[in-house]
Amino acid sequence: MITKPIFPNYVDDDFYIQYIENSQRTEEPHTHPFFQVFFLIKGKLTHHINDLSANMSIGEIAIIPPNVLHYVCLEDEPVLYSLSFNLSNLGEINILNKQAITFLKSLQDAKKPVFPKTFIADDEILHIQNLFERIYRESYQKEVGYKEAITAYVILLITQFIRRYHITSPITDQNESYTSTQMVLNCIKYIDAHFIENLNLDKISHMSALSQSTFCCCFKKI
Repeated sequence: MITKPIFPNYVDDDFYIQYIENSQRTEEPHTHPFFQVFFLIKGKLTHHINDLSANMSIGEIAIIPPNVLHYVCLEDEPVLYSLSFNLSNLGEINILNKQAITFLKSLQDAKKPVFPKTFIADDEILHIQNLFERIYRESYQKEVGYKEAITAYVILLITQFIRRYHITSPITDQNESYTSTQMVLNCIKYIDAHFIENLNLDKISHMSALSQSTFCCCFKKI
């Protein structure tokens, strides 16, 4: 059964989170101007971008960047969290959220559609699920300071994603994911365009959302 988007196609200044249980549907192709994060607890989810597709399995987390034409198929009575937010929700870049925002910006500015996903280790699944549950609770209870609390949880969630993503993703090009290679290539373009500025390894590696050692290794390979 093909339906209108299961997930929202508009998110205002607030975060939006859904807990979806035992829904078997296929969306119509659509775009939205915000980020969407899926965490699959049970069942199957297939995400389609143009003529590419990526299957999500239990324990995987994935990010859909803004303005990418896509649709999602829910199969085998899935249970999942869907978190939607605008990049502006995370505030200005500072020492606490710089890596997460830089990573998300690299996905948003990619020249081709991307769908980064990673597998969460068994000993981390409960921790990730707890972050989604806290965001869910804060979103609906709306107690004093709830937006600040949600922002902190989302920053932690994206940081955990980055950590797992760079552990599990090989430094090679893949259709399904935005790889370390592509991130470094974007940084090379930035260097070419800003070569008269005072650039250093710390700044450029932060832009790629990679550690300095991983950035240097990938840079040399390229």
